[in-house]
Amino acid sequence: MLTVRPARNGDLPAVAEVHIAARNGYLRDVQTAEQLASWAVTVRGKYVPALLTDPARALLVAELDGEVVGLALTGPPHDETADPAAVGELWQIHVRPDRHRRGIGQALHAACVNEWRRRGVREAHVEVWEANEGGRRFYDRLGYRFDARTRPAYGDTWYIRLVADLSTGGAAAD
Repeated sequence: MLTVRPARNGDLPAVAEVHIAARNGYLRDVQTAEQLASWAVTVRGKYVPALLTDPARALLVAELDGEVVGLALTGPPHDETADPAAVGELWQIHVRPDRHRRGIGQALHAACVNEWRRRGVREAHVEVWEANEGGRRFYDRLGYRFDARTRPAYGDTWYIRLVADLSTGGAAAD
């Protein structure tokens, strides 16, 4: 049975491992093993523990039969000109690579969209690494569209911003 719920302190080790496994999956051809290992140390030591103490962010986990297999993190828009009351930003969705294509990412996304709509948020943003074709296809299926905004990512690559209009039914949810 799949459950999506707010993360708790006890989830943090599993959240870190999901984040590391997912990120390593799409960056393995871009970063060296040393770079990936260095980030894993940061994720376990500083990054993930800080997520629960930041009141501007919300961390959700997906549990499948009692095991944390995915996460979603929302927070303020990267675009400093965007009104956080009107724009929700999905900072990341990660699912363990061995659990892809089981509806886990969609369930996490639906929980984020439902919360944004409950709060009156009208637009959703997500930044995706340009070479993450699987991620780009995922968000395209959910109704996100590229809005021509980019920012530097890894080396000579870019993050691209995708936008969904929540007021017109964009960004699929429950």
